[in-house]
Amino acid sequence: MPDESLPGLLLRLAHRLDRSPGQLSVAAGLVLGEHVNTSRSTTSHLLMLTADHRDRFARALRISPQLADQLTFRPLADRCPPVADALTRPGDPQNLRPRGYFPPWISGASTRYCPHCLAGDGSEIQRRHAGAWKLQWRLGMVFLCPQHQVFLQHLCPACRMPVHCGKPGSTLKLVTSATINGLHPSQCRNITGSRAADLCRERLDAPPHHTTPQPSTHIIRLQQHILGQLHPSRPAAAAMMSLADLQVMSALISATWPAAATVTADSHLASALDDHLHEQGRHETNATHVARSHLWATPPSSATATAGLLDISSRLLSLPDAALHEALRLLLLNAPEQRATGWGNTWLLLKRRSSRTLREQIGRATPATFTASRRRLRAVHEQARPILIRGQAAYRAEHIPQWLPNEWFTALVPHPNARERAQALRRFAAVQLVRTASDMSFEEAVRFLGIPDHWHGPKRRGRKLHTISRYIYQRPDGLEAGFAALNQHVSAVSHVVDYRSRRLRFSEWALSTGEWHRLASLLPRRNSNRNGLYPDDLLRAGASKFVWTHLTGSEWSLAPTPVPGPTDPREERLRQLLQTPSGPARLPYYRALKATLLDYAARLVGAQAA
Repeated sequence: MPDESLPGLLLRLAHRLDRSPGQLSVAAGLVLGEHVNTSRSTTSHLLMLTADHRDRFARALRISPQLADQLTFRPLADRCPPVADALTRPGDPQNLRPRGYFPPWISGASTRYCPHCLAGDGSEIQRRHAGAWKLQWRLGMVFLCPQHQVFLQHLCPACRMPVHCGKPGSTLKLVTSATINGLHPSQCRNITGSRAADLCRERLDAPPHHTTPQPSTHIIRLQQHILGQLHPSRPAAAAMMSLADLQVMSALISATWPAAATVTADSHLASALDDHLHEQGRHETNATHVARSHLWATPPSSATATAGLLDISSRLLSLPDAALHEALRLLLLNAPEQRATGWGNTWLLLKRRSSRTLREQIGRATPATFTASRRRLRAVHEQARPILIRGQAAYRAEHIPQWLPNEWFTALVPHPNARERAQALRRFAAVQLVRTASDMSFEEAVRFLGIPDHWHGPKRRGRKLHTISRYIYQRPDGLEAGFAALNQHVSAVSHVVDYRSRRLRFSEWALSTGEWHRLASLLPRRNSNRNGLYPDDLLRAGASKFVWTHLTGSEWSLAPTPVPGPTDPREERLRQLLQTPSGPARLPYYRALKATLLDYAARLVGAQAA
């Protein structure tokens, strides 16, 4: 039947043929051997059937392999984030194979259900063998039956255990109690006693005993929207980003609850979500390591709590940019740090599958302390006082580039020879400007600028960033005066740039081969004696890094490398040709290259802003 799952088909077909689901699984080629009730390998069939299992199953049931795939999650691998997580590996999205586990947003241990759907449509065949156990009921984001407009159930009304879970703590199985024959497909197969034959047997196709709330029109539309993303007619890439955004936002809401409790208009949904998170918190210490590590990334079992969580997520995601930024800022201000146990794959999901809009919004709203640093800095970095007094600045922290421009640094170090050698002081000055414009500590300002941790780690040898003690003995009289002049110069800048936003927006940008060839075609011919020293790959790498540093205000050494392989020692000379003001003056090719790259960077910023 439409939307039917593989376990549901096995239950209905076994009932019609008067055989146990386990016997049918063996006959259909899904299980090799006789130990059908203890086999854990069959659980992966719900995710997808391998080529051998699919061909055997299709031949046994006299159906097409494509129809066999429709009984599993395989068709959703390109549009549903948890399915993609379960079936693909990073960098190899086309080679589908089960990874051996069910992500939090796919239920392999139990299923939700609609009693009205299980009761069937009134036809003789469905009256005798029940309606379909639908595949979509096992997705955490499906909480409602649009056909009957009721919330899905997840507990058996008699044994009060999740349906098809077998018994608490049991291993995952494709069909629970697979060796038991004679049960109606809509009967509960949970084990309630000490023996495998002690089954619940409650019929699940009757209306629930307790009163369930009626979903609002808005909630029904939300569920229809989510199901629409899963439909093949919807572009897969857009669906993947939309659903990934919902998952990421749901994790943020769960981790910061009840900060967003008032966003939903349905108080009973917020109450159900509050009950779930309160109960989850009570059992957190006794949960398995896997459950604790996915604490905020796991949707509620209850359909009403899930509806409340996704309703809040969708309402926040639909806000205008300014309102969404403020909402994310408030959430992230109180959120646990990224490396905290409980986020699961939330931040990997944000990076790989979410929309660029949400990535940029979260990046801009993320506090400097909300980061996944792997190193602890020495206490002196935390206590290093800013040379400038906080509150003096007429600029914001995001207006400070990681690598101060020459005209800025001139105010601090007037002597040109000293400026070229004082790289660490230039980095330190950027940190001081950020601290002047904010209440950040030294460590927080360093991370805010995107400076790597190992540049200011505990080992003194090779350290590239130092605290105030590095310079206070070199220039004790003029240091504070120099920083005051720098602050005055930066405060007078009329055209400010949000370098923080650009660092996040272009964090992984590199010049593509096609774009480089297009830009190179605009340049004059190179003189082979003087301009032909550098191969095309090196020129492209240098051009890419020059554009990236100009856009983000960052250091050349931190630029993404567009050409794999070891760094060419000639790259430093190329950097000097492009970055030093008088460098390309005598070389027409590099003078034209620099002008072309600056024009390209300006157009790139305009296109990104649009």
